[in-house]
Amino acid sequence: MSKNHIEQDDVVIQWDLDQTATGKKQDPTSKLQRDSELASLIYDIKSSDGKTNINTKLSGYEIFSITTDFSNDKNLQKGRLQSVAAINRDTKEVIFITAGTRKPNLQKINKQDLDDLFADITDDLLLGVKANPKKLRAAKRLNQYILKELGDKAAEYKFHYTGHSLGAAISDAAATDMGIKLHKKGLLTEGKISTVTFDNPGAYALVQNQLARFTQEEIGKENKRHKDAIKQIPK
Repeated sequence: MSKNHIEQDDVVIQWDLDQTATGKKQDPTSKLQRDSELASLIYDIKSSDGKTNINTKLSGYEIFSITTDFSNDKNLQKGRLQSVAAINRDTKEVIFITAGTRKPNLQKINKQDLDDLFADITDDLLLGVKANPKKLRAAKRLNQYILKELGDKAAEYKFHYTGHSLGAAISDAAATDMGIKLHKKGLLTEGKISTVTFDNPGAYALVQNQLARFTQEEIGKENKRHKDAIKQIPK
């Protein structure tokens, strides 16, 4: 089994069959360039032309979901996550683009901007002490929503995550969560999940915490199976 390895800048996290991650440099003229532009455009998604700008950079993709559209879902609103999932039904890929710490326009600042800034700073502090950012819960919820919408077709798709700064850390952690969800469904295969992140403050602790929790759950299930099997043995 290979060792988990996560770099902080411009790295793809490629999931192996044993659910570990190995860093691989990506062609800087292709996916890195595209993801760099997407990681910048995500900050403007609330503007009138935000969707158009992202669609322009993602030829063949369509906006699958935007977290701001789920105003009635309290779980998706926790931490005020700003993320977009775009789908390419021909190449069978879903791309998740997540914003980092947002900087409000001080000349046009409003309550929503202040709420976003407060939530971002809170998550930056949580990340600094290796605790789970509140946005991670929303990112996991978004993963769950996408898998539910894809249904059985999820087996045909690959999932890619990108983001900048705080959004980079959330992207790595969300990719790990997707890997765990797919594993539980028996759908995790080599190359199924990848991430490219920029100015990543470090997601190693977040990823390790999730993998450790998942491992403990699996050990608990295995122990229960053994105990149940022993009970069936005639005395």
